[in-house]
Amino acid sequence: MTRKILLRRDLLTDARREANSLRDRYQAANLVCFNLVSSPGSGKTSLLEQTLRFFGQKHQIGLIAGDVQTTNDADRLQAEGGALVAAAKARSFIENHVGVYPDDIQAVFASVAGHRLKPAGSTRFRSPSELCQHVIDSVAIP
Repeated sequence: MTRKILLRRDLLTDARREANSLRDRYQAANLVCFNLVSSPGSGKTSLLEQTLRFFGQKHQIGLIAGDVQTTNDADRLQAEGGALVAAAKARSFIENHVGVYPDDIQAVFASVAGHRLKPAGSTRFRSPSELCQHVIDSVAIP
């Protein structure tokens, strides 16, 4: 016997609103975004690893790994340069965001990248944190 459950409101209204807002922001910033979804073992992570290797030196690529059961894929992709994304994803979770926002990335950037940056001798930046802040201030938020 089949039972019907009457829903008094759409359960995905908030998620749709947020997704539409993000799509508008990405389009306004001329960003191309992909959502890669497929069954386990189909090669998604391998495809992303190869994409990062091929395009990562030529283009700015952001990546969010969203495996809800393990961190295996995120760990593999982090090896291709995803430490910033992993930290931003963690901040997003802590802040109860629906997704990772630009301010999540900005908030963790210095902690993740600061120790990798060394201002050159003739630069106006006295410390890695100043250089990180300059990078944050110089990159437009979509």
